[in-house]
Amino acid sequence: LFDHGGILKAGVMKEPFGFEYDISSRYITFIERSSTVNAYGVGKEPGIMYQALQPTYHVSVGMFGNGLEFDRDVEEGYSFAGRASFAPYLNGTDFVHLGAAVNYRKNALNTADNFYEGVRLRAREGTRAIDARLVGRDDLQGVEDFSRYGLEFAAGFGSWWFQSEYMKVDLNLDPTLVDPDEDFDVDADSITQDGYYFYVGYYLTGEHKPYRPFGGDYGQLRPNRNFNPSQGSWGAFEVALGYSVADSLEHTEVGRGQKQERTVLGLNWYLTPEVMFKFNAIYLEGERDDITGDGWVY
Repeated sequence: LFDHGGILKAGVMKEPFGFEYDISSRYITFIERSSTVNAYGVGKEPGIMYQALQPTYHVSVGMFGNGLEFDRDVEEGYSFAGRASFAPYLNGTDFVHLGAAVNYRKNALNTADNFYEGVRLRAREGTRAIDARLVGRDDLQGVEDFSRYGLEFAAGFGSWWFQSEYMKVDLNLDPTLVDPDEDFDVDADSITQDGYYFYVGYYLTGEHKPYRPFGGDYGQLRPNRNFNPSQGSWGAFEVALGYSVADSLEHTEVGRGQKQERTVLGLNWYLTPEVMFKFNAIYLEGERDDITGDGWVY
């Protein structure tokens, strides 16, 4: 894997940005990714990317387009993205992870009507069973370009592990190039949205977080003993606590900025590497102008 030093990829793929986003949805701790990552993370776009995969570090850089649909009236956007991480401490299954990422995107321009396409930065409440948005209900208008920045930290010692990220999005606005069918009420030429999360967890049955320094992510958990009641084995159990914030109070429409705080209690039961059950209790706090609300989701 490490002899050639790296991999060159082309096609539709994840842009390199963020620790939790880079982890497969099969291996994330909670049912959904954090509010921070959902709101300010990137997506899958067509492009070309180079990855350096080394025993103690990982680097990804790439250039990406803006979707696969062709519209002659739209000047498609593009992005340049990069993410780097390394493990300054590795000792058996114990690790410390540090990482950073940056992503610059030029927004798509509707040349027929002369306005920038709306930018969507939004997050669910923590479960797809409730298809609502406390953050990002309305697209951002008049965005000329925007830059994302991310910082990462994670660590695992024995059966304990910790994970955290900070993300920030700086958006440059052009009030003269706005969809005439949308409201645009911000006088400033830029706005900022940001957020962070932190998780802490513990394996009750003695496993450890399957950290992969060459990819800067987590792999598949393998229980010490698979589920087999006849042999007195019930698989692996993990408990976790998570807290995340997405602060999008700055918005291009007055009164539409929002902030979401999400606290999650999780219990994961891994019967085998391929079969698991996740149980989440979620406490939400939302804010918009002077309106606040909170409540539990199970």
